[in-house]
Amino acid sequence: MNKTLSTLILMSMASPLALNMIIPLLPNLAQHFQVSHSLIQMSVSLYLIALAVGQLSVGVMINALGQSKTILIGLSLFLIGGMLIWQDLNIYILLVSRVLQGLGGAILISNARSLLVLTFGKEQSSHMMGYIVMAIALAQSIAPLLGSYLSTYFGWPSIGLLSAVQAFILILAFKKVIQGHIKPTTRLGLTETLIQYRELLQNTQFRTYTGANTLIACCFYIFVASAPYLIPDTSHSPELFGYWFICISASFLVGGFCSTRLNKIWSVNKTINAGNVMCVMGAILLLLTQLIFPASYAMLFLPMSLVTFGRGISQPSYQSAGVGALANQTTTAAGLMGFLQLSMGALISQLAPWLITFHSSLFAACILAFCAAAAIWHFCVYKTL
Repeated sequence: MNKTLSTLILMSMASPLALNMIIPLLPNLAQHFQVSHSLIQMSVSLYLIALAVGQLSVGVMINALGQSKTILIGLSLFLIGGMLIWQDLNIYILLVSRVLQGLGGAILISNARSLLVLTFGKEQSSHMMGYIVMAIALAQSIAPLLGSYLSTYFGWPSIGLLSAVQAFILILAFKKVIQGHIKPTTRLGLTETLIQYRELLQNTQFRTYTGANTLIACCFYIFVASAPYLIPDTSHSPELFGYWFICISASFLVGGFCSTRLNKIWSVNKTINAGNVMCVMGAILLLLTQLIFPASYAMLFLPMSLVTFGRGISQPSYQSAGVGALANQTTTAAGLMGFLQLSMGALISQLAPWLITFHSSLFAACILAFCAAAAIWHFCVYKTL
């Protein structure tokens, strides 16, 4: 594996690590800062909003400043955000730092993918993109556990220091390995981009696949935002939460692997239907376990693993069909799809902890409702496409 690919992989991993390391620490951080669960939850919601806005704006930034300057700005924002977290000042500085990290993370993820194509070409990069996808999935799976251990042995602000060190190393690696090889590219201006957004939103295929995919993705955000608060204080352990969270990521990876096999023998829509069925079955099981059994890690994570397994099966097909809705607008479609998914995820993440104050099983009922709505939406519309 050459230095360029290794650098791009590290760029892709930085944001999912920063996003997810804080999740198992949220209940403890609410006590640390003496704030409500809703306010501390904004450390996740604002990150997702910044990530969404960043994905829409990164193309305009590159058009105005060039790719090298844009990447260095992203790395600088990520570094500053990490250093502010390390200072452990107050809740409001924490929220500002998360916004900076989210904006920087959006720039890093978007440019890592585009640089892969520009550096290795379309044919070779299609194979290498798998390394980046696996790296992101690996970062998401180990981040909660990593954050838990850092908090236990070095104090919770150490998660910010780790992000800052990552950014510093990436700045050095970018300048040495990649910056000199970046070639100028022609990109759309703001007006042309807005016109493409309008055309995509008017397209039935894009709306259906993107909308249903967003609903399925929201199930994950509901779970992640609710789970840390559902375990009784006597049983809650950030480290144990991190270990169980690996089940979620592992089931998603297995689902993604199954998707590659199923798409060889089934149509895109048949694969999506199979994934949707698994999601609905998992959501029903999750709701039943919450209603019947006392709260525990097993009763939370095992049924949810079936939901994420189904999501792993359907998501690649949802994304490929949505991004390919208009053949000449694939890049814009990918950015808009990401924006819509992350924006909804930010809203859901903020509402979920408030929702479970009424009844602990409401999060599971919402997951079931979202899974069912996605399945029905896709099933009713795809036959007419």
